Amino acid sequence: AGAKGFVALVDFHGPAVNLNVAMSASSCINCLVSYKYVLEGRADLAYIPYDPPASGLVILPIGRAMNVPVVSPGYLETHPFPHTPEDLIHHKVILRESRHYPVTDHLEKNSENRPLRCAGIAFSGDVLSGCESVLNGEGVALDLSFSRCLTEIKEGKLIPVLDGWHRPEWHLNIVIAKENESNARLMKFARWFASAEAFALNKRSEKRESMMKDLFRRRESISADRFTPFICTAFAVSK
Repeated sequence: AGAKGFVALVDFHGPAVNLNVAMSASSCINCLVSYKYVLEGRADLAYIPYDPPASGLVILPIGRAMNVPVVSPGYLETHPFPHTPEDLIHHKVILRESRHYPVTDHLEKNSENRPLRCAGIAFSGDVLSGCESVLNGEGVALDLSFSRCLTEIKEGKLIPVLDGWHRPEWHLNIVIAKENESNARLMKFARWFASAEAFALNKRSEKRESMMKDLFRRRESISADRFTPFICTAFAVSK
């Protein structure tokens, strides 16, 4: 949920007025929140980006989140623009990897999927380091979410590539231990949180789709040698 999630919690009202909320988040590869936290009683609720085993859990689905493949403008000064998954054979990629963020072996677009084959791995690990790697022009980042790189895209620091191809979507869920299902206050809060996040996710998805369509439409109207500076200028003035 990020910083906006902290702000959104202030909007929750009802019988849980005295609810104490402690939020824990980390981009550290070894410190990701797990559904096991709620099974072990270390957390009442967990917000996770994957489908956990159903046993012992109440699962409140939020929706699916899509990552946007991106590169830096500097990277495109020395490398060809990648339009399709097959083009990645000429590029190194930047991946996110951990226990609950498995490295993908294919890319998707609508109902199609194609194998991921690349020139090598420039970086594989946590989100913050991966973001740093792509901004430094080390390769094509495949695992950054739209919300994570939106500011950099608007500022012209990152450029979406692969013409709509992306790694498999993430399944976002809120989970609670089954034994806590009788806790009316907790369940009311969890359902509100899931609903608020689903609404926000839908808005982000609409914004992403609109931006991507506009980007690819604009790109088709100009020559390839003018594409990079045009995109940087276009997004920089559209904040």
